[in-house]
Amino acid sequence: ASFSIRVCSFCAAPQQQAFEMAYLGEQQRDFAKEHIFLSKLLNVSLEPPTADVKDFVDGMKSKGASLNLRTELVSDVLEAKLSARHLLAERLKYCLECWKRCRDARNDSHRYSPLLMQQLPEVQKMTVDYAALSFATAEMFNLDPVPDDQAAAMLRALLEKRELPTAFLIRLADTEAVEDRVADIFGPL
Repeated sequence: ASFSIRVCSFCAAPQQQAFEMAYLGEQQRDFAKEHIFLSKLLNVSLEPPTADVKDFVDGMKSKGASLNLRTELVSDVLEAKLSARHLLAERLKYCLECWKRCRDARNDSHRYSPLLMQQLPEVQKMTVDYAALSFATAEMFNLDPVPDDQAAAMLRALLEKRELPTAFLIRLADTEAVEDRVADIFGPL
């Protein structure tokens, strides 16, 4: 099977799922199940499209592309979903909810095929990466930059309400998007 390594349009990092899926072969993937699984994890509908992904879906249709959600499109969906959320709290909440759905799917792994479960770690990682990008480089989503003190205050508020799991916070602090700003953003926590 032929494949290509997809490069994340924001962080320019090779997407792990592309080469993880390479050895599986296109004929072994159940695209219908993959679509349902990813739609659930990302809380998105492409047919009919939710308002926050309408432009993305219109672009797919104009290219004649399938509207089946595949792992190769997760970064594009995350970009569309976050671009439609103007408040930092909304962006973080969305990414955190996706991350939690990934965690829950991992805990219920017996309900999903091994092929779907292989995709889960990278999808979950992307939810954290995009959460970091949503405040570290908000302008990439055509949004105003987020000052470090505002990002720190938002994270602190989520921690105080016990809405931010420690595992998510640790992974967030470990992303490339915030590596130069870790002390300013995470130090006050």
